[in-house]
Amino acid sequence: MCMQAPPVGAPTPDKPALPSAGCPTLVAGLNTFTSNGNTRQFILVKPAVMDPGEKLPVLFMWHWIGGSAQGFVDRGEIQAAADDQHFIGIVPVAKGATVIGTSFNTRWPFDISQTQSRMNEEFKFFDDMLACVEQQLPVNENCVSTVGVSAGALFNDQLAQARSHVLASFMSLSGGVGNNIIRPWNGASRKLPSVVLWGGDGPPNMDGNMDILGCVGIGMDFSVASNALEDGLEAGGHFFIECRHNCGHVEPPLE
Repeated sequence: MCMQAPPVGAPTPDKPALPSAGCPTLVAGLNTFTSNGNTRQFILVKPAVMDPGEKLPVLFMWHWIGGSAQGFVDRGEIQAAADDQHFIGIVPVAKGATVIGTSFNTRWPFDISQTQSRMNEEFKFFDDMLACVEQQLPVNENCVSTVGVSAGALFNDQLAQARSHVLASFMSLSGGVGNNIIRPWNGASRKLPSVVLWGGDGPPNMDGNMDILGCVGIGMDFSVASNALEDGLEAGGHFFIECRHNCGHVEPPLE
């Protein structure tokens, strides 16, 4: 539906300001720029051929702890998808985030030990990437979405709350909120459609492999966290689709 005109009277997304240090000349592949005083990178994926006058949806993609931006591009076959479906992919490179009191690097900030300034820094990174892409490429500003996997989904679910006035939708793939050390769902200023996916429940519902991950001795149950996310979405009147598979804690595509 991104190709259709928005309904009459529909709100328009807020347009992020350009980064104070300016934007690089964007290229397909790895781009480096300064965001909030930090050197940051992201991979840009765009269709090999774009139709004259078309404006493309944008999809941000946040990778899992053991993954990388390039790994997400490769495993997700993002270039082929962009060529086929005509969207712009933005795949951030993680700066890193260590749980306070441990040496455990979660790659993205999402746990309760992260300061609000660290969270805001990553939200600003999102703003700056989007602003640079909107400046230089034909973007449909009404169709900016974001997806994360595992640790990337845990951050993505925080981003959805903080940037609901910019995003059109979000997808949480083995993510969630509120389980043990994860930041809770505190609400979003605008209702967002979403997809909430995880890899199976443990006892007593046991419907396949459990979607769990051990984090420095603290069990992370993505079934619990995903259900907490759904509770928050339902309480806020959001529309979501639940997708529950039985393959445990693995990233799509699933065999």
